[in-house]
Amino acid sequence: MSGNEIYGPIPPGIGNLVSLTDLELYNNIFGACISASIGQLQSLRFLSLSGNRISREIPTCIGNITGSIPSSLRALRGLRELDLSRNYLSGRIPEYLADLQSLYYLNLSFNDFEGEVPTRGVFLNSSALSIIGNNKLCGGIASLRDWSKVGQGGS
Repeated sequence: MSGNEIYGPIPPGIGNLVSLTDLELYNNIFGACISASIGQLQSLRFLSLSGNRISREIPTCIGNITGSIPSSLRALRGLRELDLSRNYLSGRIPEYLADLQSLYYLNLSFNDFEGEVPTRGVFLNSSALSIIGNNKLCGGIASLRDWSKVGQGGS
């Protein structure tokens, strides 16, 4: 359902597709709310919500995310790729993302995250991580400290 200029909320019925493994909703016009039913997608491995207008709370049921990425996302243990780029998310990057052992690609680019970048898990591989466009971030592994190179692996 990507790239279709779909406007409004993500349809609540999407949670009925419990065996869904990949969900690509990028480059639409989904607004501030994301349906809580996405949290029922426990088989989800790939989630892309980039290029939308998400700014408020991502429901705590999406493995449980909120506007500042809530700790409930850690429930999606099989998640392999997560793309939340080009939205209006803010706050700190949660440390628990570094503990998701199956996560091998993470794109948080062009949001408004702040604070220290974790130094474990997916955050150890600068080619699997994109955090460019988050000017309030600091720290991280040495290869991320050259901000001109940050995120070139996944942007």
